[in-house]
Amino acid sequence: MMPSAINASCPWSGDPVSPDSLTRYRGQTVGFCNPGCRDKFARAVEVFDEAIEAPRPARDPLAFRDGREFYAPRSYRDYGILEIGTSRFKFYLVDASDDLLDGAEAESAVRGFARACPHVWTIDDSAYGHIIVHRGTEGLWLLAQWWTGGGILRGLMARSPVGEWNFEPADTSLVGCVWELKIVEHERAAWIRHMMGEQPDIDAFLADRLPSGRY
Repeated sequence: MMPSAINASCPWSGDPVSPDSLTRYRGQTVGFCNPGCRDKFARAVEVFDEAIEAPRPARDPLAFRDGREFYAPRSYRDYGILEIGTSRFKFYLVDASDDLLDGAEAESAVRGFARACPHVWTIDDSAYGHIIVHRGTEGLWLLAQWWTGGGILRGLMARSPVGEWNFEPADTSLVGCVWELKIVEHERAAWIRHMMGEQPDIDAFLADRLPSGRY
């Protein structure tokens, strides 16, 4: 015989619990006013249990807990030097997923954007800098940044939907995210180290690249 219910009234109707309308929930006996309310509760619990146990899609590595953001490392790859016209760039790929970007596709997309948007790709001749292609959770981002006189870093940004290689100019107020700024930090130090001393060495600067890894 099932023990007495821990509740005196039906949670659905508020009427007194009926002895023929009891069930077990989380190790306890709970009651309802009639079998219909009991069965409705059982169906609701089943639906919620299935939803809780169902596989979840991959979440943004930038996790949110208690209203706060928590940093999660992403994959970085040094893809060598990319020459566009007379300019040379260190080429980096960053990926939020475990499936690394295809370097050849990324390079082709960057060159295609440079050709298609000359009004945006206003990079000085014989410039030196870096290009980042970053697959985040909400888009595929392209950052091209290059050094000018006075230690000034100029740049442009473009965006493509995830799963496509169709870059379009992005909001000009954007600077970069925390993952992209990891590369910018390295590039700033490399520029100072190799280009702002008594004997600037462009070859040493281009060779000084952030190693592939997770940051």
